[in-house]
Amino acid sequence: MEIDINECLKIMLGNKEEQLADYARRFPEDEFPGRFPVQNLKYNVTTRFSSLSPEAYRLMHTNIPWVSNGIDYDVSASGIPSPCCYFDKSKQCFTMRFSENFFAYIWCASYFYLLGVEHLSQVVNGCTDALSVITDRMLERGEYLMRWAMSELPKKDSVWPADFPSPMPTAGLEDNECSYCGNANHIAVNAMIFILYHEFTHAYFQDCPGVDALEQERRADRLAVQLCLHPEALGNVKDSGLLLSILIGFSSLFHISPIEEALKGDGIHPSLLERIDSVIEGFESDRHISREALRNIKVAQCAIYMFLCRFLGIYYPHSRLDGMDENETMEEYKKILLEAYL
Repeated sequence: MEIDINECLKIMLGNKEEQLADYARRFPEDEFPGRFPVQNLKYNVTTRFSSLSPEAYRLMHTNIPWVSNGIDYDVSASGIPSPCCYFDKSKQCFTMRFSENFFAYIWCASYFYLLGVEHLSQVVNGCTDALSVITDRMLERGEYLMRWAMSELPKKDSVWPADFPSPMPTAGLEDNECSYCGNANHIAVNAMIFILYHEFTHAYFQDCPGVDALEQERRADRLAVQLCLHPEALGNVKDSGLLLSILIGFSSLFHISPIEEALKGDGIHPSLLERIDSVIEGFESDRHISREALRNIKVAQCAIYMFLCRFLGIYYPHSRLDGMDENETMEEYKKILLEAYL
């Protein structure tokens, strides 16, 4: 993904205190409530939910009464509750709710896996741009942020780690971290849209808990992908970040529930490995996605699996990084994960 070098230099060479004061002016607490810096992105999600895909907008006004005044952004939730689409009896319509904690988690996962994807690309292809190089220190701090999200976000008194990557980067970051915060914002917003489309689909089809649950989940995945990749959607598949956002939206779920559940399914949801395979098959059948884009996204998923193994402390081979066959490598990492936990 491209990096706005001028904007990064402006941040890196700026004054941290002045930058924080500027953020406070631009995102006043009364309009952007919350404890975490994802608060500045909430309107990106609520607005893009209705505008990303014209087909999604059409479905929202077909078959079911849909809320007309936005999506609930919950800053009071404890834990990391998943987004939900529910019928609001007081308004007599369906509405959507997502929590600040969940969105903060998605941002941390987006940043962590973005580093993994870009790092693999740099290992294979090299990197000549000094402001884009991902250092070992950046990888260590990205992993720390991911572990913080898993352990501390559920706590009511948690605070975003000072001087760590965030949606509002400052001069206090290390190496080239701020170069990737803007792209992480982009990916996290689109990942949230994809997840919200999945939940909306359940309401649209009026899915009932416990009735053909696995097929309901597969259908919700398929339609959510179709809505994101609709030919008239903003950016559509010309934006490789959108494809990556969908994969990262799925991959982030490896860390929400016990890894064994994610790998084999929980009786309600298919395994994440199966769901990701299905999404990639959907990409393959989309005539708007070029072969080059498809290969790049498969390589990106290999990087995500590789970093998941790294995160879990599982040995993984590096032998195929040069001239890698993405299909074989993906199967190899899936086998490693399954053998480690099942």
